[in-house]
Amino acid sequence: MYLSEEWYRIYGFDPKEGLSVWKDRVQRMHPEDRAKVRETKDRAISDKSDYEVDHRILLPDGTVKYSHTVGHPVLNTSGDVEQFVCTMMDVTERTQAEALRDGESRILEMIARDAPLEKTLEKLVQVVEAQFAGLLCSVLLLDEDGQHVRHGAAHITYALT
Repeated sequence: MYLSEEWYRIYGFDPKEGLSVWKDRVQRMHPEDRAKVRETKDRAISDKSDYEVDHRILLPDGTVKYSHTVGHPVLNTSGDVEQFVCTMMDVTERTQAEALRDGESRILEMIARDAPLEKTLEKLVQVVEAQFAGLLCSVLLLDEDGQHVRHGAAHITYALT
């Protein structure tokens, strides 16, 4: 088996660790995506067919990456799947750009439909926060006097003491 330098980079492993990290890759898959990946691969094995699957990778520092994998089965002389030849691509930038574009469209639609300002600003905060792991945003509105600000929208967190 061979893993490319790009595979190690995407999963956040050190290439010097070699193939020993292969078994650890599932732990780096986003927990919500593991079953989908397993089902897709199991179906490809039973059908002896190509597969495509998108899944998220969750790095130890909380960074989320998005990947797209295409696999092709290699059959042995008995016609059984011996292995898959796969290509995995980091599609994080594209996925984030699509989410930002979709969010912008939803905000513009809310403005066009004259949605309440509070709801529109809440959506704005959500769209911006989704672009960066751990980012918390708020919007402050300047009062008419030009001297005071008031709450517009923010991600609400609660601290238990």
